[in-house]
This record gives sequence, structure tokens and C-alpha cells, in this order.
Amino acid sequence: MSAAVIPQRQWPLRQWFYGPARRYYHRPGKVERCAPGPLFYERLDSELRELCLLLHARGLRTTASCEGHHHDRPYFEQLWEALCDEAEAIRGGGLLVTEAECGRSYWFRDPEYRLPWPDFVSFLSESQRYQTTGYLGVIVPFAEMAIDERLRKASRRLGNLAPEIDDTMGRRFDGRLYHFLVESADEEQRSRKWRHITYWFRDEMGLAI
Repeated sequence: MSAAVIPQRQWPLRQWFYGPARRYYHRPGKVERCAPGPLFYERLDSELRELCLLLHARGLRTTASCEGHHHDRPYFEQLWEALCDEAEAIRGGGLLVTEAECGRSYWFRDPEYRLPWPDFVSFLSESQRYQTTGYLGVIVPFAEMAIDERLRKASRRLGNLAPEIDDTMGRRFDGRLYHFLVESADEEQRSRKWRHITYWFRDEMGLAI
């Protein structure tokens, strides 16, 4: 299990856990599927909450996600200190982590565990490089080919917000995977883009809670 930063398009291939500092740890493996509970939606970034509710109500699946952020240096300084403390716990008695989707908790214990960055500067640089990109993966099961066809055709009208279609990775989840990426260093602009995608699913795709 690792706290390393990885490209958003690789998130679906990992199983995600959050620790006390709310930093996510991950490990390779197909995500265990379950019906998301109330706590799952409470932990979602606010710009993704309605969108995920719409998708799940229609029987579509989502991957690990993030609306994108623009945290300042003090935020990362506090997070770095917390990660260092958690690393000591992992090497010692263990750290209680919770699986992000199903909510099951486990003890993460590894006497050889080390943070994937040699120092704070490396951690800050890598974290800031990825933080402004929001991501959500949408998995359309093979059994939902009608909605898949509609989504493929209608997504052309999303312009530069249109998703990337990933058939190769999607087959691992018995469906077709759509990568939605929202890039903006401006918080309000990023919020507008996510709302546009949400309204598009609601209005053009006819999804409803």
C-alpha cells in the first residue's frame, strides 16, 4: 500500500483507502463493488456529489474521483507532517485505514514502510503538479449498451469536456470506461465545468435521482 501520487487515468486500477489525515492510500487491484452508502457521498467532493448520485441511480459505476483543487503551501506542510506521523504508525503498531467505497476498515502495518518522497520539497512539487486536474471515471456495464450508445453520441456535444473512451481498461470492469477530466487552476471555472457535466448527464442523457 502506498500514498504515492499517480496520474488520474490510473486511478481505476487501484483500491483506495483513507487514513486519519484524509490522505488516500492505494494498492493494486480491482475495486470491490458495493452499493455506496451515505458516508460515501458525504466524503465525495461537493462538485461530484450530485453527479455520482445521478450515475449510481441509473446503475452506472464510478471510479475514484476528485473535483480538483488549488491548495496552498501551508496546506501541504500540514499534510506532510501528518503523513510523517502516519508513516511512523504504519511501521509500529499500525494505522487504521478505511476502504473508500465499501467503508470497511483495516490495519495497515508494514515495518519497512517509507514515504515515496525523500523530502517535503519533492512531495510539494509532485502534489501541486496534479492537484488542479479533476477526474471522474464512469463505467457503463456491457449490459447497458443502449445508454452507452447514447453517451458516445451525445458526448461530442460536450466540446473540450468530452470524455476519453478507454475500452482496454473498461474490459477489466466488464464495461466501457469514460475518463472525464476537468483542468483549471481557477476554482470557480472548475466548478462551472463540473456543473456543466452534471447538467449534461441530467438533461441531455435523461438521468434522474
